Amino acid sequence: TLEQWQTLQAIDQKGSIQSAALLLNKSHTTLIYSVRKLEDQLGIQLIEVRGRKAGLTEHGKTILRRAQSMLEQARELEVISEQLKSGVESQITVAIDHLCDPCWLYAPLSQFLEDNNTTSVQVVETSLSKTTEMVVNELADIAIINLPITNYPAEAFGVTTMLPVIAAHHPLAKKPHVSIDDFATTSQIVIRDLGNSDKTKRDVGWLRARQRITVDNF
Repeated sequence: TLEQWQTLQAIDQKGSIQSAALLLNKSHTTLIYSVRKLEDQLGIQLIEVRGRKAGLTEHGKTILRRAQSMLEQARELEVISEQLKSGVESQITVAIDHLCDPCWLYAPLSQFLEDNNTTSVQVVETSLSKTTEMVVNELADIAIINLPITNYPAEAFGVTTMLPVIAAHHPLAKKPHVSIDDFATTSQIVIRDLGNSDKTKRDVGWLRARQRITVDNF
C-alpha cells in the first residue's frame, strides 16, 4: 500500500523507526508491523537494525528509488485536493488588450505560478470589440483592458502611450519633418478587431492611409 511505501521512506529519511514514527504520528510497533508485512509481500529484507539505528538494505534502497515517483505524485494529489477544497480554481482565463503593456500580465503571472502550482492559465489576446465581449459575456476571470466598460467595475493602474513607428531605413525616416499628407501616402499597419460579431466590430484611430496591412497582433 501507499502507506507502507511512506513508512519505508520515513525510516530512510530519519534513520530510525522511532524518529519515523514521530514524523508519521504513529506508534513504533505499527511501523515495524507495516515494514515486516511489506517484506513478506515482496519476499526480500528491506531494513536492518544496527544498534539504535535502522537503515535500508541495498534491496530496500533499490525498491524505494522506484517508488519515489509514486510518492511524489501522491503528495501532489494531496496538495491539489487541499487547494481545490479551499476554493482554488483549476483553471483561470486572463484577457489582455493589445494596447496594454504585456509586462502588466507577465510579472503578476510569474508570481501567481509560484504560489499556485496546480492552476492552469488561459491567456486570450483581445482588441476593440473582442475586449468588450470578454468582459460583457464574462468569458474571462480577469480582463486587462484599455478603456472602462459601462456597468463593469475597473481599476486604472497604468498608462499606455501610442507612437507611430517606422524602420530606420524607411523613406519617412530620412525626412526632417513629416505631415499627415506623408502618412496618407504611406502603407500603414493596423491591428484587426478580433471580435466575433461583424455588427459590433469597430474601426478606431487614424485610418486614412492609401494602403493598409491588417494583422492580428503587434
